[in-house]
Amino acid sequence: MVNMYSRQENIHLATSKRIAIVGCGGVGSWTALFAANIGIRTIHIFDYDKLEVHNLNRTPFFPDDVGKLKIDAMRNVIKMYRPRCLVIGYDYPIKADTVIPRDIDSVIDCTDNLASQRNIEKLAKESNMEYIRAGYDVKDYESIVNVCGTNAKIWDNVPEEVGYSTPPAPSFVIPAAIAGALAVFAVVKNIKPNGIYQLEKLVTSEVV
Repeated sequence: MVNMYSRQENIHLATSKRIAIVGCGGVGSWTALFAANIGIRTIHIFDYDKLEVHNLNRTPFFPDDVGKLKIDAMRNVIKMYRPRCLVIGYDYPIKADTVIPRDIDSVIDCTDNLASQRNIEKLAKESNMEYIRAGYDVKDYESIVNVCGTNAKIWDNVPEEVGYSTPPAPSFVIPAAIAGALAVFAVVKNIKPNGIYQLEKLVTSEVV
């Protein structure tokens, strides 16, 4: 029987890693799917939100998933592609006293709140886990994808209250999927990103 991963064997990817993904929205959902598809066998997912219709424009979920917990919808999507992948879901946010399973190698933070990100980074460091933040920002309709590691300079001098904007910023699937792909690549190639992945002006749109 042909091994589905035979074409990537010579790339020497660290697919034996066990990862946690915090946030299962636009970036986190693609991160989880790419991680499963590349061969990672154990994925922990943290998200307490339910899927809404407006999430569908930038995620791999299905219309019938609307109303479900994102962790349950994500588990179902992954099982369609990689039935042997173990997906463990947690329907609560990570707080200062949250206990992260000790057998995790890498934590990929796909949340959109700065205070939460700093908290997740601290917990990961205390548990000697690799920490990677993946996300994208939109300014003047130009998407900036960023994947960075511990103590990334991108956080310097940013107010604690920065997070999800009101009204929500423009958001679509391309930068979300790219951020997820770069984060998974950093994990399986043992790259320690510190702002090295930053694609500026990924997409520019003229507003009439």
